[in-house]
Amino acid sequence: MRDIIVRPAARFVLLGILTACGSDDSSVGGAGDASPSDAAALRDSAHSDGLALQDSARSDGAAPEDGAPSTGGDSAAEDSAATPSDASHDATRDDAGVDAGATDATTEDAAPADASAPTPDGAPADAHAIDSGVAGCTLPAYLATETTPIGWASLNGGTTGGGSATPVLVTTLADLSAAAKGASAAVIYVKGDLEQGTLAIGSNKTIIGCSEGATIRGHVQISKSKNLVLRNLNFVGYNCAPPDVDTTDGGQCQNGQDAITVQTSVTNVWFDHDAVSDGSDGNLDITHASDFITVSYTKFFYSTQRTDPHDTGDAGHRFSSLIGHSDNNASEDTGHLNVTFHHDWWGQYVVERMPRVRFGKVHLFNNVFSSTGNNYCTRAGTYAQILLEDNVYDDVNSPWEFNSTTDQGTASISASGNDFINGTSGMNGSSGGGTAFAASTYYSYTADPVTNLEASVKASAGPM
Repeated sequence: MRDIIVRPAARFVLLGILTACGSDDSSVGGAGDASPSDAAALRDSAHSDGLALQDSARSDGAAPEDGAPSTGGDSAAEDSAATPSDASHDATRDDAGVDAGATDATTEDAAPADASAPTPDGAPADAHAIDSGVAGCTLPAYLATETTPIGWASLNGGTTGGGSATPVLVTTLADLSAAAKGASAAVIYVKGDLEQGTLAIGSNKTIIGCSEGATIRGHVQISKSKNLVLRNLNFVGYNCAPPDVDTTDGGQCQNGQDAITVQTSVTNVWFDHDAVSDGSDGNLDITHASDFITVSYTKFFYSTQRTDPHDTGDAGHRFSSLIGHSDNNASEDTGHLNVTFHHDWWGQYVVERMPRVRFGKVHLFNNVFSSTGNNYCTRAGTYAQILLEDNVYDDVNSPWEFNSTTDQGTASISASGNDFINGTSGMNGSSGGGTAFAASTYYSYTADPVTNLEASVKASAGPM
């Protein structure tokens, strides 16, 4: 029997525009999981909280260990006991590509190819939405009830983004880039499928996708930023293709851009109800002492089973989320890289890094892992402290593991209440020589029972 930790009655409340929103949930690509009526019911009952902060400017490339190609991104020594594909590079880079162009898969795990198309459960795009107060943009109703994040983003003063700033609507990458730069508080609504490119996000921003659909393609760079809220958005990376990477000319996916890079002392970010797919390097990488981050109701996946012929082969460097880029960065990362993942879904074609962790205290509860054919789900590297509670593992390999016997001596994995179904295998035990952490000593949360959790998460993860 697992312990249920009850949230406190007092909760941070997001000021102004966010509290004027309403409530609903839907998945990106959950068509096969529930009928429209069932999905709506699940969405209406399967929610929690969220919020975020941050500033921005560049990417993970200047330092030798995280820039140019390495001979073993997780380091050759630590990967001696690792799967060959995770021995590839953990680097992120400064230069951005411009083209994603990947076709979205049509299975239940895929995001809709057209961001303005009906939601995956068959409901119209404006179902369960509310008036934003801005012409041409409706917002999902959950914004009215889920006004603050659970987890690490609730600490360090909380995550409020642009607060009560007057909202603006953008429909182009150029306009979004202009609105998102700098440190002035801003609330930005995004509508449409924007052109590919690089988006840098400054501090004190709330960016919300309209229910009519909002897709940001290419690379999102968050560097040195504070206090960000990013909700209801579809992020699509370059998918290891030109102009980011050309594998037909010797290119390697790990030398390309993440879909989203969070690096260099970024603090207080809340990703909520987003879909993140097709990053050339990673989908969402968090590095260089970034901290106080919550990722909730978000789906991670790849639209194709791409390959990476000059590096990771058939695995295609489909390695979703890296927390901590190098074993050699203890002086910067120790005490940071604290991240909460809850009610997230790692779906089709993800091979590894759900996430892969160094140094940080990372809490995962009520998530779904259904990426059949993967190598592993969550991996603890040097000095990682990982807490896994009440997650569902559906037909996957190695739900969690240590990166190596050496890393097992410094890292900790604590696990309880998790559900393993449909042939899930290869668990490598928990414990470890490192110090375990209890999330409840830092923040309050409620872990839902695993019964029916998979259906509810698949119905609610992603934009609406």
